[in-house]
Amino acid sequence: MTRKPTPPEPKKTEALEVRVSAEQKADFMAACDARGRPASHVIREAMRRYAQWGTTRRAHWRMTMLGMLTIAVTAGSVMTLNPSDADGAGARLYGAERFRAYDQDHDRRLTLTELLGTVDTVRTILAQRDERPGDAGSVLGVLFARYPSANAMETEILHADPDAVSPACWTALEAAWVDDFRSRFQNWDSDSDGVVTAREFSDADVRRLRAAFAGFDRNGDGVLTELDYTLPAPPYSGAPPVQDTPVHLQVCEQDMPHRTPVPVNAAVQVSSPEQAAAMIRFADSDGDAQVSFEEYLALGF
Repeated sequence: MTRKPTPPEPKKTEALEVRVSAEQKADFMAACDARGRPASHVIREAMRRYAQWGTTRRAHWRMTMLGMLTIAVTAGSVMTLNPSDADGAGARLYGAERFRAYDQDHDRRLTLTELLGTVDTVRTILAQRDERPGDAGSVLGVLFARYPSANAMETEILHADPDAVSPACWTALEAAWVDDFRSRFQNWDSDSDGVVTAREFSDADVRRLRAAFAGFDRNGDGVLTELDYTLPAPPYSGAPPVQDTPVHLQVCEQDMPHRTPVPVNAAVQVSSPEQAAAMIRFADSDGDAQVSFEEYLALGF
């Protein structure tokens, strides 16, 4: 398979001073801390995305700017196309930036070959973990975090000492990563015609985000408030994996150091009250102290 080479990270030689209020800075730093993202990485990513897409017309500038920063914080990629860009449908399309990146011939029809042609290798992504924390997190989530049998595996070796990992393990990880993209394509291709349109891609993205929103909405009232972010997480109730110990974990078992497993059903408090308040203020575009699903969509959580 031919993959696009990843361009090297430009040298950081310039500084940019931006003055903000103390409250804005506190909210921003709290949001970065809550998501485990260095503030400098978030700002650079927001600048890069705005430079790439800032000329695209948007219906609401405040949503756009908040969305750019939140996308960077969460490594998401939700974007709203102008109705004139929506294949004449006059409706919003979400996930547009990712769709454009995958659609290599820009014909608004994504094929599996195009999709797989954009997939970087696991080893490349993890080697660039500091510059691509969102991509690295996605890799580890897909290959390890979703499987209870991987709960005791220490994955840091993949980044810290990749040569200590056997070729057989790397090959198995790469195959599982590509298979995940094949599964994604099948999920996006709602009519099973072998082609994913921008509308199909958008609808699948909204389904994914709606499920995520429901997970955050812990009291089930249809909006996110500070209370939702500070309530203990309910015990995990998702469907068990079809294959508890997939091939790549079996192959890599001997390569990975082991640690004390973290209880999957442990109730945890996601955020402190201060972090919760900052996240709600960051996402609340209309100032009503709560975040609706529409606001959630616009900000790309």
